[in-house]
Amino acid sequence: MLDPRPWAPEQAAGLAAWAVQPPLRIVAVARPQPQAQDDPGAALLVQHLRAGCAALGLQCADVVGAPSVWDDVPAGDVWLWCAPTDLLLRWWPLDEGHPLVPLLAQPSAIVAAYRAVKQLHAAQLQPVVVAVAARVGEEAPLHAACQALQRTCERHLGWVPGVWVLGYHDGSAPLQGLPGNLDVVTRALEAAWTLDMRRSPQGEAKRPC
Repeated sequence: MLDPRPWAPEQAAGLAAWAVQPPLRIVAVARPQPQAQDDPGAALLVQHLRAGCAALGLQCADVVGAPSVWDDVPAGDVWLWCAPTDLLLRWWPLDEGHPLVPLLAQPSAIVAAYRAVKQLHAAQLQPVVVAVAARVGEEAPLHAACQALQRTCERHLGWVPGVWVLGYHDGSAPLQGLPGNLDVVTRALEAAWTLDMRRSPQGEAKRPC
């Protein structure tokens, strides 16, 4: 597992002094509902990822669209790429990490997450589901949603994705106070598409659909 300590703020300054930069990590969050620009599950997951990266001393930047148009993205250690599933299918490299599929404790969200997992898995990708608590005390229904999604995947796909769970966090307190959440953020960084800082994502070949 990625050790969070090398990314601590007090060590980041030392790395910068030596002009050593960590590899760029692109964390993909699938937007299971392609017509919903403000998908609540994806928005909550991105919020957690931003807070977790900040707690680890990492700078985040958002990227939109296909990698071929990532021309003016601000510098950062982590790029958060929230994109429709069909866009991830065309660009996410087979041998690099795992796209993240958000899940809320809602029937419609379970259906949307299953659809996204099915599409990504059919394209030989290995998505990971990240269940996000949208309110206090949602542990039981969120656990039930995870089980329902896993049962459906096992029954219809013959494959069960990994599931990580993020507890409720309203952003009013540092994420360091929720070690379980910070652990999930660390896993998300491990699941990222890692690029050498000297390379450009525009140079990555688009995968055949």
